[in-house]
Amino acid sequence: MRRYLSNSQYYSLSVGLFAITSYAWASPSLEVDDAEITEAKSCQLEAWAEYGRGRNIHWLMPACNPTGNLELAVAAGYEAYKEDYDTKAFAFEAKTMLAEELADYVSIAFSAGFENYRTEGEDEQEWYVNLPVTTFFSERFAWYKDIGAVYEKEDKHTTFTWGTGFEFGLTDRIDLYGEVFGDSNERPYYQVLSALWLKPDQIQVSLGFGDKIEGSKDERFVSLGLHIIDLGL
Repeated sequence: MRRYLSNSQYYSLSVGLFAITSYAWASPSLEVDDAEITEAKSCQLEAWAEYGRGRNIHWLMPACNPTGNLELAVAAGYEAYKEDYDTKAFAFEAKTMLAEELADYVSIAFSAGFENYRTEGEDEQEWYVNLPVTTFFSERFAWYKDIGAVYEKEDKHTTFTWGTGFEFGLTDRIDLYGEVFGDSNERPYYQVLSALWLKPDQIQVSLGFGDKIEGSKDERFVSLGLHIIDLGL
């Protein structure tokens, strides 16, 4: 899931990150999506949290690939705000590969999804599409790009989203990430983080820091993530 959940104070992270190769896996705490899906007949589980001034955000998302080229994911989130109403949310996404490792260099995917979030008893609904592209420079370094659009049902308004980021395998167990992402309405955000494989290629935890470019201190956040992969159907 690769876009923002609207809030009167802040665009929060709504993230679902999938593996890019057998050597490098994207962190669950990233916003920029990668061009890959879960292995056929397999599932994964991702959880992430974000902590900032006056807010605590928690999300959980399982995803499965039952057919071979169609990943289905659901997500549920709870966002608590000190000076605003809490938000309960759920989301659904379908993702497929359009091209895999073209010339051993580029992969392209497509995803579409739906999000519903309830604040003070009122629901807001959004539909989105996204086109992630991953460029592989080596077994340890990958560059992510994505562009997308979000349609807000209540406001009947379309917002365009974008993002770019990288992944670098520092060691066999430690990965480093950086990203910049935004939309057509707001100044962009950035995030840097590191991730540790507790169990190689199966269980990963991450820790990150992010902020809005030229934003206030209230926009800063610390993110935590958990990624469990290769869960058979």
